[in-house]
Amino acid sequence: MIFQNDQIDLAELPQSDSIDFQPLKTSYKTLQIIQLCNFITVLSIAGSIFHLINDYPNFVLIIFLAVLFLLFIFNLIVIRIGFSHKGYAVREHDVHYKTGFINRKVVSIPVNRIQHMEIRQGVISRLLKLSKLKLFTAGDSSSDLSLRGISPETAEELKQMLTEKINKDA
Repeated sequence: MIFQNDQIDLAELPQSDSIDFQPLKTSYKTLQIIQLCNFITVLSIAGSIFHLINDYPNFVLIIFLAVLFLLFIFNLIVIRIGFSHKGYAVREHDVHYKTGFINRKVVSIPVNRIQHMEIRQGVISRLLKLSKLKLFTAGDSSSDLSLRGISPETAEELKQMLTEKINKDA
């Protein structure tokens, strides 16, 4: 057998912009805002306690809280604008998740590389009827994929469909 390593014509490759991404549930945006509020609240309380313990001048606390407020507003804008740039797609041989409006990223994994899957729900996610389907691959954790902001029903259907596909191809 003779070794061959022919060059691939890049123009013939499938284009990733032709993928039809499904939008996430709008309640995922609400979840992100709640998580941001919780984070800012914890930082505010911790900063206030630190201020009381160390007896810093009041203007230090005011500056700290003003910076936190600006951080909150900036992240709120990022969540609102960035939400429309998130989505997922499941094709016959691969799964994709896109995110980001400043730094855009599309994570793709082949279905045949999936080792196992799990559905996760936090307390707030359950209240908002959201799930996260986590797909684990054979590589390290950087090659795993989490489909966030989907309904529990969609997560279960995708898990079942991918399991059947993996078992069929094995």
